[in-house]
Amino acid sequence: KQVPPSTFKNQHVIVKMSDDKCDSVIKFRKIKYKNGCKKINTFILGSVKTVTAICKPKGQNTYSGKIVSQKKFKIIVCKLTKNSPKYPKCQYEGHSFTKKIAITCKKGLPVHYDRDVDDREE
Repeated sequence: KQVPPSTFKNQHVIVKMSDDKCDSVIKFRKIKYKNGCKKINTFILGSVKTVTAICKPKGQNTYSGKIVSQKKFKIIVCKLTKNSPKYPKCQYEGHSFTKKIAITCKKGLPVHYDRDVDDREE
């Protein structure tokens, strides 16, 4: 689902974070799906400027219509635990990766985080 750039920033961009901080960051940023816990949320570790630069056309790769970053980003994937309490007491398990990412851009700004991309998919 495409969201305004400010919402994308809140849901997906953070300068510094460790994979054990999913619960606190998601709660602080009030990230949810409808009125419940979001099943999965990915944080891109970097500045807004660096992430937005993915949208600037420089002969970048596309993957199913999404723009794929030219460089790898450290990302934290937060997955809702099986027996998580209901919102706002959602509990997540976080894992960190370094991968290229695929996003949707509108008017030069990121509006949807699609997925991380493995090297073999390019």
